Amino acid sequence: IETLVQLREHDVQPALVLAAKNAKIALRAEDAVRLADHGITPTYIADVQALGYHPSAEQYIRLADHGVTTAWIRQVQEAGLKPSVDDLVRMRDAGV
Repeated sequence: IETLVQLREHDVQPALVLAAKNAKIALRAEDAVRLADHGITPTYIADVQALGYHPSAEQYIRLADHGVTTAWIRQVQEAGLKPSVDDLVRMRDAGV
């Protein structure tokens, strides 16, 4: 029951959990809470996956926290690059 209360208190929506499941993200209740708390949406998960990335829950949080948008990832890919998730974060932090 505590887990359900925690999910409700952090407004974890079923669509977020389903999106994570569809993306094959290993997701514990605390991971779902962290995704929701960091503003990760089902659309963001699906869009990142569609761009060829398969981040973990923690990596999704890092991407979002560092301002890595799917539009920006598309621009990077259109420039002929396919950086790793960690490199995307480093590039964004460097102002690329």
